Amino acid sequence: MRPVYRFATLHRLATLRRFATLNRLASLNRLASLALASAALLVCVTTAQAGPQLVATSVSVETESGRISGPLFATIRGRRRKIADRAIRAWLIEGGRRIVYSTPDGAGGFESEGNGLYVYDVRSARRRKVMSEYTYVSEVKEARTSRGQTALLVRLTDGGLGASHFAVVNPNRGEVFYKGMSVMTARRGDTITVSTWRGESVWENTSADGAPNSAPYSTERHNLNTLLRRRVIYNPPSNRR
Repeated sequence: MRPVYRFATLHRLATLRRFATLNRLASLNRLASLALASAALLVCVTTAQAGPQLVATSVSVETESGRISGPLFATIRGRRRKIADRAIRAWLIEGGRRIVYSTPDGAGGFESEGNGLYVYDVRSARRRKVMSEYTYVSEVKEARTSRGQTALLVRLTDGGLGASHFAVVNPNRGEVFYKGMSVMTARRGDTITVSTWRGESVWENTSADGAPNSAPYSTERHNLNTLLRRRVIYNPPSNRR
């Protein structure tokens, strides 16, 4: 009888081991399923939080008759949002992630015509004044450098003489380059060509980009990546320049 008893005992032990092994495998499978479900949930939550990027699709300045400035509005996610109480002109940069706009609060100049320039971040709703000049802003162009930096190429105009002036603005810091009686006449990659004229009569006959139709007095070339690292220019308030 003892051998039979021993065989039965061994059979029960083997059965218990099989059940324990099966239970462990089932537990591991459940844990793996839970881990996969948690990972999928995390991906869904992260995607939902990131969402589409907040950008402006259009900008407009509403001015009343006889005024050069008015409130600035932008269309963001299909809704109209007021950006500033006073603006003259506005431009979208970086795919609508930021808005650049000019204002009457410059550094003074002839008959206080100088303009200021602001950069508004659509996502954070924060703004920064990046330029205060003695003349008014005629045009702003965005340039993207090979290093992924944004440069603002600004054409300024003198209301008295009608001459053009040129500035480069780092939208994260401020104005970093200025050349009076000058126009950016070419750009190739990171290199810009700035042409300068002398005298007042040359500004009586200019092209659409503000450059005189006569030959420039001098030309110079600059690398935008180098200019963007320059010290910021501060213009003290003045009624004359």
